[in-house]
Amino acid sequence: MFKLFFKNQTVVKNISNSRMFSTFHKEFGLVNSSRQNGKIVKVLLSEKDKLQDSREKIYKDIILPHKNCLFIGTTPTVHYKQDYLQSIYPGHNFSFMTDNNGSVTASVSKRPDTSKPLALYKRIPDGRLSNLPSSVRLYAPLYTSLPEDLLKWLERANRVSSYPLYLHIFPITPKLAIDVHQYKTNINYLLQDKHPYSLFSWVHPEGERFIRASNCNSDVQKAIFGLDLHEVQDMFCQEAAMTMALQFAKPEEYQKAVELLGFNQGIEKSPLTSDSYLPAFTA
Repeated sequence: MFKLFFKNQTVVKNISNSRMFSTFHKEFGLVNSSRQNGKIVKVLLSEKDKLQDSREKIYKDIILPHKNCLFIGTTPTVHYKQDYLQSIYPGHNFSFMTDNNGSVTASVSKRPDTSKPLALYKRIPDGRLSNLPSSVRLYAPLYTSLPEDLLKWLERANRVSSYPLYLHIFPITPKLAIDVHQYKTNINYLLQDKHPYSLFSWVHPEGERFIRASNCNSDVQKAIFGLDLHEVQDMFCQEAAMTMALQFAKPEEYQKAVELLGFNQGIEKSPLTSDSYLPAFTA
């Protein structure tokens, strides 16, 4: 088993005894907390075709030792560009908390149930997506568990070389104002609300009114910070996770950690602002 701590803020590579996967990690300071640090862990699959064993060992070696912590898990968004063909692999954000024993007590992970399409609408204008379809499909929501999320990443990493999983880890401390009860309450609301999933925000069919997307990014933000927030729904998953992490992290230290682990690679920053979602008025 390998240990996930390090000295003098250096980047350490740890490889599990089973050689199933390798990890890189970096700590960063937290606002209002001088004694505890946050952490980003980057996981890369080393041994293919042992996905179940790898999933169990990730939980045992990485998650279980981090007791009383808030996690934000990210598989990166990738924008593939080749000649005139373009596509986006959306990536995914999910979140969970651990208790005194390192057991997961609550989690949120919103995905589309692709077997239940609901509607097709015009996508919100976005310069990053100019060569992609101008429509977006809405689906019934599908909420997956942590074991399912780990398996989905492992299946992707088994097919795509060096496709990473990132885990932001924050200690649950009063100084960070992480409210465990409110986190669970928010998740229960999201699960019961069953708001349709859309990868991007879309245009209401009865007028030029933009409807914010409801997806993995938005639900993680709402679970942690409040149901009334609408900031990250159209961001790449990496940018969304960074936006949330910066609510807890010291910016300079965090930015160094992000760059060293390559978490900011491939991000195309969202050009959309809060004004982008305001209704368009015509005379």
